[in-house]
Amino acid sequence: AARRILAYVKTFLSDPAGGYYAAQDCEALLADGGVAEGAYYFSLPDEKRKALGLPKTDRRFFADLNGRMISAVLTAATSSPEDRAFALKSLDRYFSQGVKGGAVRHRLGGEFSGLLEDYTALSDASLSAYEATREKRYLDRALALVKAAQAHYLSESGPAFYDRLPMKELPAGLDRVLSPELNARALALQQRFVRALPAAHPERKSMKERS
Repeated sequence: AARRILAYVKTFLSDPAGGYYAAQDCEALLADGGVAEGAYYFSLPDEKRKALGLPKTDRRFFADLNGRMISAVLTAATSSPEDRAFALKSLDRYFSQGVKGGAVRHRLGGEFSGLLEDYTALSDASLSAYEATREKRYLDRALALVKAAQAHYLSESGPAFYDRLPMKELPAGLDRVLSPELNARALALQQRFVRALPAAHPERKSMKERS
């Protein structure tokens, strides 16, 4: 099943220049303007599906989705060397084009930044890249993003992370929230750092205390 998923992503959701597309529609638009609903379309053999046309692909690149996919590919036992090389290429592309001045853009080509999920996903992907290659630049990237998250997202009232930077669009208490799901991901990431960092690394003790 994992190999089939990777094959699908490689065929339909991967950009040759690096990066994973956001999504693919569940139905296909037909030449006559009609729609082949997903339940019908995907019940057909490959040849008949191709004859009808392919579902539209959302070709945007989002930090959270790319970070999760990169980490999954780099840690999956079923990934091939080619799969892992593409994941590293995708990670390098996002850092080159989507991380500016320490801020993670929510999507490539966009201006918006400030979501905790983007920082944790790319940091997790960078840590996976370090574990796969032992190249220090990936560890440095991962640590830089974690430090940025700690500097800008930690709650003043306790050891928990807000979901985003304050937007000043809503009253205090509603402008940003302490999401259990995002905090669980942040905690899991810190625990990964404790396991991955050498015992003498200066960041290991602080990571262990916070986790």
